Amino acid sequence: MEASRFGLVLGGLGLLGYLVAVQWFLSQRTRRTLNPALVGAMVLTLGLGSDVLRSLDTSAAQLTQSKTETFGALVDLRTIRTLAYSAHADVNRALLDPTRTLEYDTSFQLKLNQIVRYSVTPQLPGKALKPPSRSGGLLMAVADTLQQPEEAALVAKAANALYTYRQQYEHINRLDQQGQTAAAIALTTGYQTNQLNGSFELFRDAHHKLIEIELAVFDQRLGAASQTLDRLRWQLPLASVVILGLTVFGIQCRLREYRL
Repeated sequence: MEASRFGLVLGGLGLLGYLVAVQWFLSQRTRRTLNPALVGAMVLTLGLGSDVLRSLDTSAAQLTQSKTETFGALVDLRTIRTLAYSAHADVNRALLDPTRTLEYDTSFQLKLNQIVRYSVTPQLPGKALKPPSRSGGLLMAVADTLQQPEEAALVAKAANALYTYRQQYEHINRLDQQGQTAAAIALTTGYQTNQLNGSFELFRDAHHKLIEIELAVFDQRLGAASQTLDRLRWQLPLASVVILGLTVFGIQCRLREYRL
């Protein structure tokens, strides 16, 4: 982008310098201070150069924002999805292979902590239990870059669903350790809201909507940048023809007067 900008600036300055030189030459030969056609060509050149630079700046800003914010958020959201599905699989593996329960539990906790971490705060007696405040993780990093109003609610929904999911997982572990394997399996495989798959579905629904919104924003920003550049594709040739026509017309008129 910088190389293109430098080339356009250099070309514009060269054209402007040429027009000024022609204007000076004709003023010396024909004893007239200004050539209206050449003045028009110079004004058009300045206006075109300013518009091109402004359009390039706008397009570059849109592309940079798409890359640093929207694209980065999409990458993080897809990483979150991979971690969540892998952690969900660890739960089933732990039940199927009791000899490696500790290994799968460690893997599960690490993956969920990468997605979202919570600040543990003491609960007051007699108060309803609430999810603790979120302190970090990929989901919180994504939340810092989101700009659409509905996305904040979706992040909260996903984080709260994962908190419930973790609580249910710990309850399943306790049941399994107490020898209530059938009850643990029922909670693991069920799809009610108080069962593991139910909480995971709530998380997945919120996460999927976040990806859809970010994809729409990404496409919108790319489309806006593309429209800006598409406008230049017809604007530059048209303006060049007009500038050339004004230059030729101005030179021909003055040379014709000089010959007479």
